Amino acid sequence: MRYAVIAALLLLGQAASGALPTIGADLGAQSRYVWRGAAFNTEPVLWPDVWASWNGVTFTAWSSLDLTNVKDEAFQPTDVGLFLEYARGFGPVTGTVGYGHYIYPGYAGAFPTTGEAYLKAKADLKVLSATLAGNLDLIEVKGLYVSPTLARSQALGPVNATLSLACGFGTDKHNVYYYGVNKTGLTDFTGTLSLAYAPPALASFMSVTANGGYARVLLADFAGTKQNLWCGLTFNFFFRPGS
Repeated sequence: MRYAVIAALLLLGQAASGALPTIGADLGAQSRYVWRGAAFNTEPVLWPDVWASWNGVTFTAWSSLDLTNVKDEAFQPTDVGLFLEYARGFGPVTGTVGYGHYIYPGYAGAFPTTGEAYLKAKADLKVLSATLAGNLDLIEVKGLYVSPTLARSQALGPVNATLSLACGFGTDKHNVYYYGVNKTGLTDFTGTLSLAYAPPALASFMSVTANGGYARVLLADFAGTKQNLWCGLTFNFFFRPGS
C-alpha cells in the first residue's frame, strides 16, 4: 500500500505542475502462467493491470487470476505486483531503475510477500536491441537474478512483430526460493514472439497484442515441469489528457 501512496503523491505533484500523466489499463489472457521459465500455473490465467506514466516515472498495479479451479481459487487473485520505476534515455541507451513489490495471496503461504529493486539498460542497435536486467530481492529472498535479452522488431504491414531471446542467472538464495534448488547458476532460457496491432481508427488509445513463447528451466535439480509452451492475447488501452 505504501508504494501506491508514493505513486499517488508523485502523480498529484505532476498534476499540480501542469504535467498530466498518460494512464492505461491492460487485460490479457494466457494459456499458462510462466515466470522466469517455471510454470506458476499450468492452466489459463487472466492478467489485468492499470498504470500511469509521466516524465519517465511509471506506476503499475498488476494481478494474476486463475481462470480454472486448479487451485480451488477460480477467478481469485493468486499474485499481485506493484511496480514503481523511472526510465531515462541516453542516446541509443535507455536506463531504468525501479522497485517491484510481490504479494502471493494464492499459495497458502508458500511464497511470502517480498520485493525486488531492479536496474535495466537497453541499447537500441541497428539490427536488434539488447537489454541487461538485474533484480535484487531486498526483503524475503535476498537473492539476485540477472537476465540478458536480445530482441528484433519488424513491421509486417500493420502488425509489429517482435522476437526476443532471454537467459536467466540466479544466486543460490534466489533459486531455492523460486525453483527449490539451492545452487547458483543458469536458471532459464525463454523465447517469445509477439504480434502487436493498433486499429487505425483507434490507434491513439488502443492496441491488441498476440503472443507465444517457449521456456526451459536449466537447473538440473528442478523438480517441476522443465519445458513450457504458452500463448496469449492482450488488449491495451491508454489515454493521454490533452491529446
